[in-house]
Amino acid sequence: MDKSEMMARSDEYLAKPSGSCCLEGTIHEGEARGRWGMIEGIETYITTPPRTKANGHILLYFPDIWGLFLNSLLVMDAFADTGYLTLGLDYFCGDPVWKHRKDRHDKTTDPTFDYEAWKKKHLEFADEAVPRWVKAVAAQYGTPGVKIACVGYCFGAPYVCSELAKETVTAGAFAHPAFLQEHHFRKINKPLFLSCAETDHTFDVPSRRRALDILQEEKKIYNYQLFAGVEHGFALRGDPEDPYQLDNKDDPPTSPGFCRRCRYRDRRVRGWIALNEDANPGAADEIGNGRATAILARHGAKVALLDINVVWAKETKRMIDEEGETSEVIHADVTDEVKSAAARTRVNVTSNGSNGSLRYPRDAKARARLNRQHVVGQWL
Repeated sequence: MDKSEMMARSDEYLAKPSGSCCLEGTIHEGEARGRWGMIEGIETYITTPPRTKANGHILLYFPDIWGLFLNSLLVMDAFADTGYLTLGLDYFCGDPVWKHRKDRHDKTTDPTFDYEAWKKKHLEFADEAVPRWVKAVAAQYGTPGVKIACVGYCFGAPYVCSELAKETVTAGAFAHPAFLQEHHFRKINKPLFLSCAETDHTFDVPSRRRALDILQEEKKIYNYQLFAGVEHGFALRGDPEDPYQLDNKDDPPTSPGFCRRCRYRDRRVRGWIALNEDANPGAADEIGNGRATAILARHGAKVALLDINVVWAKETKRMIDEEGETSEVIHADVTDEVKSAAARTRVNVTSNGSNGSLRYPRDAKARARLNRQHVVGQWL
């Protein structure tokens, strides 16, 4: 496909090809801690989790048009800090867009730069390189029991969907995607997490609605998040000086808090008091009620952990504490209506004077829905 054909077909995309909005953003500060290697002849950034947090699983990172620059390296390090061996490939072969344009208004760094030709060249290489790179990573690092997830930003989104249509990857996610057509959504057969910006000319409101319609029609497993007040690129190149984009500027760039900041918080649960009446965290490779509730804490809810098994509840509290969030263990037998009611009353009275809303799943089906809703998010 030549440049004119690609431009003519842009209307066929749900998430359009990378545009000028993809040249916006802020460079973060920090020091990457991973190492560089070659896999299938492609330069690869490899960052390993701390020994105490390693979960044995793998996360593949498909970069946006800025390539493997500082922000993406720090994000990969943060993913590794949550337990995943994280690998990202440079399918731009040392030729990311920032070498030609520092921002959308820059015409001096490379006056002869042809953005459309640049995209065409690197799309052709990435289309060929990503499948063999994924296969090589799985052969080199995959063992029985190891699960592989993938995440892509902008340019990397179609490769997430392509891998979700195959067998190697277990779950995937993308943020502010580009280059997506209907077939990308129809062909996936694994869970997909969509992280989208309210203002995004690449993946606008009609396109997002059509994508969700397809996922629903095809009965795919997915989780969709839309973040208010942000634009394309928010998950990777957000401004750390903006309080809305940065929950806690004191979090070091290799902490789980930094990983949260790169994705932003979903503030819909801020002010809630989340009551979990079954705080079993589940096995390390499962999503128990405890882990699902920990996700609510990550997004700003205060969590009351009710369980007759205090050991389980304390383990869930430990996970929430590591995220720097608030929770309390309450020893209670929730099968006893009187004791359970008394525990819920205690939650209302002792929640630091909060006027938050008390939200909790009352039955097993509701709790199961909560678990399913957060399965893919837990991978990230």
